[in-house]
Amino acid sequence: MKLILAKDAFHASAMAAHVIEGQLKNKPSSWIALSYSPTFNAMFEQLNEAYTAKEAPFDKAHWMGLFEYFDVPLAHTVKANLAAKLLDPLNVSPDNRHFFDPAELLKDSTVFNQFLDMVDPLDLGITTIGADGHLAYNQAGTVLSPRIHIDRLTESTRMNLALDYDDITEVPNRVLTFGLADLLRIRKLVVFCVGKSKSAIVKTLLESKTVSTLVPATMLLLHPNCIIIADAEAASLLTIDKPDFQ
Repeated sequence: MKLILAKDAFHASAMAAHVIEGQLKNKPSSWIALSYSPTFNAMFEQLNEAYTAKEAPFDKAHWMGLFEYFDVPLAHTVKANLAAKLLDPLNVSPDNRHFFDPAELLKDSTVFNQFLDMVDPLDLGITTIGADGHLAYNQAGTVLSPRIHIDRLTESTRMNLALDYDDITEVPNRVLTFGLADLLRIRKLVVFCVGKSKSAIVKTLLESKTVSTLVPATMLLLHPNCIIIADAEAASLLTIDKPDFQ
């Protein structure tokens, strides 16, 4: 596992964007799987600027969503947010967008599991971890699902999401998400961690020597090419030498 430290959330976003640009320069036809979170907005903006400046080839890449929410307004779906904030500005062809259909989520788990079985491993995945240790909404439990599945969001997770909604009743209760085996199969997995609220889980992840279903993010210890991008606040509890960002 590789750790990349950044001064703040903006610089962490720049580093994540740089990883994506580097992937596209190395392999323009890459398959890239993305989460959606408001914390990614700065990364999206930097990718849009890179596209405008023609700093990397974006036209041949294929893009997927790692999860999708049940029963939310269309504007709040992962598919709609990634389209509006990244894929439309990048002028990505509809043929190169591969997302769960918010209207067909009960069917999509089977369809996408079969699809992933037929294709080579995805080249790059970008996601976050929850302060409670969930990974792409794979929640803690005595057992974890290996493949794309429906998971229920915890109340703490829903409260964190509530900032994006007008009313708590609009916040989703369920999500369709990649399973742990699907995530571990991605060739390179980038985990984006910013803010003080992520400091405890970042410490657990990087200093733990064990894997536990009660902390799904520790499954990343099994990944052969995982990169943690953390800002100074998220890395504040790590007992390692850190650069002086002053």
